[in-house]
Amino acid sequence: SLGVVAGDGLVVSRGLGRHVSAAEFADMVTDHFDERLEQSRETPLVMGIALHSMIAGQPFRLRQLRRAFAHLARQREAVWTTTAGEIARHFASA
Repeated sequence: SLGVVAGDGLVVSRGLGRHVSAAEFADMVTDHFDERLEQSRETPLVMGIALHSMIAGQPFRLRQLRRAFAHLARQREAVWTTTAGEIARHFASA
């Protein structure tokens, strides 16, 4: 299984800091997701998607971000979409 963690942080700014376009960032997210999902057949994995609202929330980037999230949503039965806090609570209760 693959857990997808959404939160605030650095992934978008790191990607855009490398001077990639919004479309290239969306491709990076979807390619990373597809690879991690395939790898998760062997062992459980976590894929973090950290977004900073001042970067990801810009109107010209939103269409591509929505495209990436739609790609992930098409696999929603195969993943646990959660937060870091929920993962911590899950393992603390195990």
